[in-house]
Amino acid sequence: MAISIKKITYTLLFLLLTGLLYKLFPMSQQTATYQISRHQYQDKLYGFWLGQNIGNWTGLITEMDKVVIEQMYGAVDTQSNRWIIPAKAGN
Repeated sequence: MAISIKKITYTLLFLLLTGLLYKLFPMSQQTATYQISRHQYQDKLYGFWLGQNIGNWTGLITEMDKVVIEQMYGAVDTQSNRWIIPAKAGN
């Protein structure tokens, strides 16, 4: 397997620039922390939990919906209502 000179050149150039940027702009040793109250955390966690439950309870396809619908029914009109599944051809 031959590695091209172009690929080696780009890799070395990338490593050189990365090292140079690291030296010019060193990372801070301090880490930023974000503190919220227990009540705020509980409220955000409840909102996350409630949203997940509503999504699961309604049964709406939300993950990879376009890919699955295209595989099942062919091309999908992305401008129309996304929750209406088109009828199969021939029905």
